[in-house]
This record gives sequence, C-alpha cells and structure tokens, in this order.
Amino acid sequence: PVSGWTGLIPERHPAVGRGLTLPCPWGFSLTHPAMAKLLLVDDNQELLGIQGEFLRMAGHEVATACNGNEAIGQAAKEKFDLMITDIIMPDKDGIEVIVALRKSMPGLKVIAISGGGRLNAKDYLGIAEKLGAAATMAKPFSGSELVATVERVLAG
Repeated sequence: PVSGWTGLIPERHPAVGRGLTLPCPWGFSLTHPAMAKLLLVDDNQELLGIQGEFLRMAGHEVATACNGNEAIGQAAKEKFDLMITDIIMPDKDGIEVIVALRKSMPGLKVIAISGGGRLNAKDYLGIAEKLGAAATMAKPFSGSELVATVERVLAG
C-alpha cells in the first residue's frame, strides 16, 4: 500500500493498494511498505513539531519527547521501530539516551541529530555513531532529508 497518502488520495485512485511510489510536494517518494512507530526527541519544541509533521505526512506514527528522561520513560512503556534523538539537551543528553536504550532495547534503530554545542556537531555525531547510531544528521537539514534518512535506516 502507499504509505501516508491514503487519506489524501481518493480510495479509487489507481495507485492505492498497488504498492506504487508516488511523488509528493517535498521532493521525496513514499514507498515504505508499512508505517513505522518513531520516537522523536528534541528540546526545541518548534523543530520537534516541524520534524514530527514531516514524518507523519510520510505515513509514520510519531511520539515526541522534549528531553532524554522523557524519551527513556516513553521507550519503557512503548515499543518503537526507530528513535531520532538530538544530542545536546537538558537533563539527559542524546548520548546518555542512546547508551540507556541500547542496553534495554538492543534492536532499536537510532538516528542522532545535532547542531553542535561546545564542540562541532560532527564530534557529537561521531560519538553517537560509535555507540551504534545507524545514521547521523547535522542540523540544519530539510524535511525531505529527514524522511529519506528514516526510510533508509528502516529499510536497512
């Protein structure tokens, strides 16, 4: 089935239910075979909302957390296919979240994102990769880049 578009395309559209790839206005294609359950973690509420909306429009179920403690709490209650976490956050940072969840949920796929801080973003993201992040993204990035990275990590 075509993910993310069933509510936007009339049910009798020839692409619905045939597994076809449809282009969307943001320049990426929606081809993931099933909706994934994602945990999106960022202390920037505005970015959290925008990124979450892009992922929902791509057909994913998205839960959000605005700090590391909240993310760990949500992951203890629900099973997620993928976590996207910022690195620099108050309370528990993204590195601490990755370490904690890799212990309790070793199969959880992780994408680490960062705009940097005291160090360059690449330094933080390099640490995340060494801890098992499947992909990393330096801020700023576009919604289509985020969706493409999510699709790549889920597929592989």
